[in-house]
Amino acid sequence: MLGLRLSFFYVALFLYVGIYMPFFPVWAQFKLLSDGQLATMFATAMMVRVVTGPLIALVADGLGNRRIIIQILAVLSTVATALLFITDAYLWIFIAHLLLAVLHAPMMPLIESISMRLSIAGAFDYGRVRLWGSLAFIVSSTGIGWALDLWSAAIIIPALVCAAGLTVFASVLLPQENHNTPKMMGPASVSRGSKMPFSDVGVVLRHPLFLAFFVAMGLAQGSHALYYSFGSLNWQRIGYDTDLIGVFWSIGVASEILLFLGFSRIAKWFSPVSLFMTAGFAVVLRWGLMAVEPPLAVVIFAQMLHGITFGMAHLGSMHFIARSVPPRFSATLQSLGAAVASGLFMGPLTYFSGPTYERFFSGAYAVMSLLGVVVLVAAFVLARRWDGGLIIQETEA
Repeated sequence: MLGLRLSFFYVALFLYVGIYMPFFPVWAQFKLLSDGQLATMFATAMMVRVVTGPLIALVADGLGNRRIIIQILAVLSTVATALLFITDAYLWIFIAHLLLAVLHAPMMPLIESISMRLSIAGAFDYGRVRLWGSLAFIVSSTGIGWALDLWSAAIIIPALVCAAGLTVFASVLLPQENHNTPKMMGPASVSRGSKMPFSDVGVVLRHPLFLAFFVAMGLAQGSHALYYSFGSLNWQRIGYDTDLIGVFWSIGVASEILLFLGFSRIAKWFSPVSLFMTAGFAVVLRWGLMAVEPPLAVVIFAQMLHGITFGMAHLGSMHFIARSVPPRFSATLQSLGAAVASGLFMGPLTYFSGPTYERFFSGAYAVMSLLGVVVLVAAFVLARRWDGGLIIQETEA
């Protein structure tokens, strides 16, 4: 039952993401925003999240109740999405989008922290719960792609509002952490009481191995900046129809589903470090192929690599956090990692993607490909310095 309720929340969350990621840039272009304005808007939102994401996670950890924080965020992000109905001006679109970054994005690391800990405790297989989110992404990205062939980009915001409303409903069904979750997670996870764990951030940052982790995880995720911001627009420029573009995004997420289906076996076969290394190699290959505007068959192959460039880096991050810190640090490190990835890596890379795309178009992917080399170096450092056990002990508060 726990797994079912979490799966439903993932479905609602990813229905929203499956509309937003491929097609919000299309809506922004429909509103006559330039590539530079779009890059600035995305980059600013990501960099603001480097502060707001960890702060919200710290509040949730301090309360000992992530569920209520997720519910509040779900309601407020629905309101922020609805604000996009009432404006065509860049400044107000910018502000509404910034609110979305602050309110919607933190739900992901919070629910991931809950899910991973319950999975480790044996409540369910994390991969089989998480894959329902990926399936929802496929449904929404493909469905909106087809719909755009029939109607204008004006349908994108109403679809986002509907998905956001479903997230509110799904958040009400999440398990009560203060009753069910601690029983599954053990006393260490709830020993915090109501104390705000601001010291946790300092404890994490004092350990140099986390720098290598942040670089490996952050650049593997950050290498997708150009794809997330201009991937759909670039495919439109090349001549692909919106329904096929929706299929491209769905292929990428379908490869994630295959990865999550094999989650339990992958956890046995791959260490967190080897997951990062595999992701680094795939980053070099995937974006290198995209830089040369390959034929359709190669585009499909490159999209199938998404399960490695994103999925393996994501699983590497989840396993690294689960193995390197005790439960009391997990949500803090999860949200700090997400904030570092989006704010310190994805944000600047997105801002850089704007002028780079305007000048080189598909050739800008070559820069993203080079980031995979840095991921490999950071993973090599982890392999040399980390023994696979706890880096921070419970007593280091």
